[in-house]
Amino acid sequence: QVLALDVAPGSVVTPEVPIGEFAPRSPTVARCEIDELFADLVETGQHAYLRRQGMVDTMATGTVTFVGPYLRRKSLLSDEVGDLEDRRVREIHIALEDPSGVLIGTRVECVVSVR
Repeated sequence: QVLALDVAPGSVVTPEVPIGEFAPRSPTVARCEIDELFADLVETGQHAYLRRQGMVDTMATGTVTFVGPYLRRKSLLSDEVGDLEDRRVREIHIALEDPSGVLIGTRVECVVSVR
């Protein structure tokens, strides 16, 4: 799936210049950050769902397929470059079962069922 084209028809394309952005032919994955308080509770295979920020209705459901091996600085969803939050997060990936209700690039809340 073509997400963006950065060249116009008839343009010269060289190997070092990107021509666009493409979505891979694979399951849609939500990249999420889990706060350090709950990071040790998340494991692969757990059920999860996505919802709009501040809302309670479910946009999509899925399964945790990747859990980062370490805590790192909060950066994936930072609004500002110079954000000085002193928090650690663990990155996880959630493979969505039916991504038709989610627009690629949308900021969402990820809720993981840990017990």
